[in-house]
Amino acid sequence: MPKISRRNPNRRGGWSERIRERLLSGFDFDFLAPDEAPASEDELAAAWEDMGDDLTREHAAERPLSRPWGWWRFSAPQPRRRVEPGRPYTHYRRAAAYGVPANCDPEEFESDADYLRRMGLLLPEEKALLQERG
Repeated sequence: MPKISRRNPNRRGGWSERIRERLLSGFDFDFLAPDEAPASEDELAAAWEDMGDDLTREHAAERPLSRPWGWWRFSAPQPRRRVEPGRPYTHYRRAAAYGVPANCDPEEFESDADYLRRMGLLLPEEKALLQERG
């Protein structure tokens, strides 16, 4: 059986829509390419390397002060801080969703916006938005 290429020269960046959507949302929408096997971690990392900056800007334009799943998976420099007093967080796993481990309540951790501000990772448009908000 021939190998199905995940790269498609007709798509932006040459990657399939299925991989692109996985990097944005974290979900594998198999109906986008039913004949394509799920992407491996290495393939997702390579796709993020190729189009992560574009996907981050696209995501931030629609949802400012937040980042797509792929950014948290492959680009976040460190995990979010746990903000619940007295309980330091020390056991971060890369399997976390959006910088928060799956077995934890997201409310126990700093928000996307607080994380991006603390780390100095706001995009210029996001800085302007925060200035407008006061």
